[in-house]
Amino acid sequence: MELELTGDQDFELYTSADATLRNAAGVTVASWTGLAIDEESIVLSIPVGSFETPGVYRLVPRLVGHGTVTLPGVPVIVEAADGWHSIDSARDEWPGAPEDLRLYTVLALAKEQVLAYAPVLEAGAVVPMNFRQAQLMQARNIWNSSKADPSNGQIGDGSFVITPFPLDWMVQQMLRPRRGMPAVGIVPERRPWHVL
Repeated sequence: MELELTGDQDFELYTSADATLRNAAGVTVASWTGLAIDEESIVLSIPVGSFETPGVYRLVPRLVGHGTVTLPGVPVIVEAADGWHSIDSARDEWPGAPEDLRLYTVLALAKEQVLAYAPVLEAGAVVPMNFRQAQLMQARNIWNSSKADPSNGQIGDGSFVITPFPLDWMVQQMLRPRRGMPAVGIVPERRPWHVL
């Protein structure tokens, strides 16, 4: 993996770099020391097995030389191959989708909401098409709501926050369709008017 170094730093002051890869829980899963800085980039090999669980990992570089400086972490997104929408499949169906990290976040949140509302799937069952479409529709709803009113009930920090909204009726209908049921009832008998 090649990591480009950008920013206001004078990279010539640094002779080598260290890097740490942390999983979504902040636990270090791999680390490197003494990496060469080559033309404002660092090249490193990530060991097999570093990405055991899906989520957003952070690769945090640190420059070493005349002092040290830790650079902002770079997100590394690891998706599960579980039949739900991935960043690529969502982008195929959603023109104008947000950048990868934000798209991953809204897809993950939408998946959780769909699973909470939808009928329970058997273990190992293929994700039905209506579940995938509901996930994408809910992800779009979440994304649009975060752009419309980012000041109320927010989750997240920095420039990206989301306002969690319940599944709208269209998404609910995709997951648990209402079916018309014939009504069977008794018609009350008519009584003639009695005149005294």
